[in-house]
Amino acid sequence: MRTKFEVMRVSGLKEREIARQLNQSDPYDRKHCIRLFESFEYNNHLCLVYESMGMNLRETLNKFGRDIGLSMDGVILYGRQLLLALSLLHRQKIIHADLKPDNIMVSVDTRKVKLCDFGSALTPEEVL
Repeated sequence: MRTKFEVMRVSGLKEREIARQLNQSDPYDRKHCIRLFESFEYNNHLCLVYESMGMNLRETLNKFGRDIGLSMDGVILYGRQLLLALSLLHRQKIIHADLKPDNIMVSVDTRKVKLCDFGSALTPEEVL
């Protein structure tokens, strides 16, 4: 049986590979998946360095949409961007498997969202 440390490491390695694959298949950063800049080892831990975003969608909703939700323009804006991200995953034959507001990052100006957290994602080899 794997230790918690081993499970986290395997998840991190998988996330790194999937993020690299998605970033390579979207060189102009138009498909709204978080950009992985670097990875390194520190004290036997895998560290992943991603682009900086303001907050996640849950935090955004709590801060700006408490009791009222998003405007229809916001829903359309975010919805289109998320569908672009999901279409990229579909073309790469990747299933995210943990889609939730915590895994949708929102830019500081709140105009852009990006899908993140690919550690639970499934690749074609794992689905079959």
